[in-house]
Amino acid sequence: MEQGIKILKPKDFNMEEDLSDVYLEVKNIKKGNVFFECNRMANHRLTALTNARRISDGFYVVAETKDGEKIEIFYSCFTSYPGPNFYIEPQYLTKVENELVYIIE
Repeated sequence: MEQGIKILKPKDFNMEEDLSDVYLEVKNIKKGNVFFECNRMANHRLTALTNARRISDGFYVVAETKDGEKIEIFYSCFTSYPGPNFYIEPQYLTKVENELVYIIE
């Protein structure tokens, strides 16, 4: 494993199977929420530094990566794109040493 990568097991989320719908809309993010951006088979852990707020034609929130980098997230209400892939739990399982785990980058 690379340095800085964390491994979590499904049981860490009180789940027996990865079947729950845990999608998180940007407008529902609150300060202090820990959430995950999951895309391209990777789980990225984020912590909200602000509540999501409506500005002009969308929603804006500031978050921090697990490495301490601050990022600004804006989601337009008028896009045809479905939006960012944010979840309250990681989504991509990986097999490591014959065990299914979530790798958090």
